[in-house]
Amino acid sequence: MFSKIWTKKSTNDCSGPIDTLRQVLSHADAVVIGAGAGLSTSAGFTYDGERFREYFSDFASKYGFTDMYSGGFYPYPTMEEYWAYWSRYIYINRYQDAPKPVYQGLFSLVKDKDYFVLTTNVDHCFQKAGFDKKRLFYTQGDYGLFQCSEPCCQETYDNDKLIRQMVEAQGYIIAPDGQLTVPENTILKTYIPSELVPHCPHCGRPMSMNLRADDTFVEDVGWHTAADRYSEFLRRHEGQRILFLELGVGYNTPAIIKCPFWQMTAKNPNATYVCINQGQAVCPQEIERQPICIDMDIGDAPAARRSESRCCIAGLAYSGRKAKMPRSSRCWSSDCGDGRLAALVRCVFSAFRFSKRTCSESSASKYPLAVTQVMSYSRPRRCFSH
Repeated sequence: MFSKIWTKKSTNDCSGPIDTLRQVLSHADAVVIGAGAGLSTSAGFTYDGERFREYFSDFASKYGFTDMYSGGFYPYPTMEEYWAYWSRYIYINRYQDAPKPVYQGLFSLVKDKDYFVLTTNVDHCFQKAGFDKKRLFYTQGDYGLFQCSEPCCQETYDNDKLIRQMVEAQGYIIAPDGQLTVPENTILKTYIPSELVPHCPHCGRPMSMNLRADDTFVEDVGWHTAADRYSEFLRRHEGQRILFLELGVGYNTPAIIKCPFWQMTAKNPNATYVCINQGQAVCPQEIERQPICIDMDIGDAPAARRSESRCCIAGLAYSGRKAKMPRSSRCWSSDCGDGRLAALVRCVFSAFRFSKRTCSESSASKYPLAVTQVMSYSRPRRCFSH
């Protein structure tokens, strides 16, 4: 099952797929949004380049890494340096607003629909844009939460106040609008005072971020409540006209969003699968009658007003043309001839089928398709050194 991809060439004019998607959205009984890192990247949360240099040039000079992701895995010699880096990282990616209003545009499209959001993003952008907290499931954690690094208990702790203290201790001033400024003649520190290093209130061990990086990830009460709400949402809309809207999802953790969306679409002839991802807009042959795959930027709002627009979310918001209902087998992708991507799709689903056979019955029955084998795709374990 799901052994091949099926795609068609994209057209230069994106009005066709955008208008079709608007029509499908208007007729949908429910919308399930699956969001990956590409959505936040489209909103301006980039982890390298100018944004990295603006906030981490001192760390780059001292330690030699060239992007935020690499800096997160650097073996800092002290916890004071470790938390100096991570406090900046968390602040700009969790407590600052995204530079572009992509999430706000998405919310305007679905706010009057019965929707639910499943996301691997940990930057809180959905909630800040107005999405209902009870309709969100952050499967991979939240930059805004600490947990015990062991962990000794299944609890998480809000870190807003402490993160701000760490950032200010390095020399930054936090402006009323949340922006970071550096006073004149100030040299930023790459460490924090020892008394700000967080420790578990129960066992005294170092804290870590509540991010799924290894088998120490804490799934607290809030995590399980969100998982149950997602399961119930899917059960309530089973067999209905569901729009599975996949935005910026890659292949790092396909068992969370991509493969379950494919499976649920295949099982429901009334469902429509939409994949919007620049360079990776593909789908399996088995759902060829139900996809809309769009290879373009998710949210370049100004460009959406032009006929040569290469964005999607903004195009949905601004398009005023009469939409057409989709023909059978409709897919727009400029990447459809890439054999490597086809092989990746086959490999991903084969791995997903195997992992589902090995997961426990209790886990598989409680969480529908998406979250039973997340740990198979985890990143390397974090190290804490003193």
